[in-house]
Amino acid sequence: MSAGVAIDQPTPHQIQFLLWQDSAEVPRFMLFVLVIAVAFFLLMLQARSSPMPLHGLVGAAVGWCAVAGSAREVYLFDHAARTVRVQRISLLGRFEEFFSVEEVVAVQQAGARSSVTIAIRPRVLIKTPSTPRASAWAMGRLGASRAVT
Repeated sequence: MSAGVAIDQPTPHQIQFLLWQDSAEVPRFMLFVLVIAVAFFLLMLQARSSPMPLHGLVGAAVGWCAVAGSAREVYLFDHAARTVRVQRISLLGRFEEFFSVEEVVAVQQAGARSSVTIAIRPRVLIKTPSTPRASAWAMGRLGASRAVT
C-alpha cells in the first residue's frame, strides 16, 4: 500500500511529517474484496446457499476502508524542545506518544524514487516517499549527523 506524505515546517525549529493512505488504495482494496466475494458466490454452491460469511467479509472490508480512509499519522520533530511527537488519528480514535530526540536511532534517505526512513526505538518506523527536493530539505532539518545515505 502506498501513502501520501507532506513535509512541513510549522516553526523554524520544527519539522513535521504528515502521512495518510493514498486515496486510490482504499477503492482498489474494496474492488479486490468484491471480486473475491463474487467469485466464491458464483463458483461455490455452499456460498450461494449460505452467503452470510461473504456478507461478513464484505462488511469487514467496508469497515476497514472507512478506518483506512480516515487514518493519518503526524510526526513532529521539535529541535528546541528536543522531542518527537507521534500522533495516529482515525475513526478508531487518537493515539499520541512523545519521545526525546535521543531516541531517534536512524535517519536514512535512499532509493531512486527518494524516500526518508526514520527509526525511533525499535518499534516505531516512519518511511515516507517524497520528492528528492523535499527529502533533502527534511534530511537537513533532521540533522546531517544522523543521516545515512
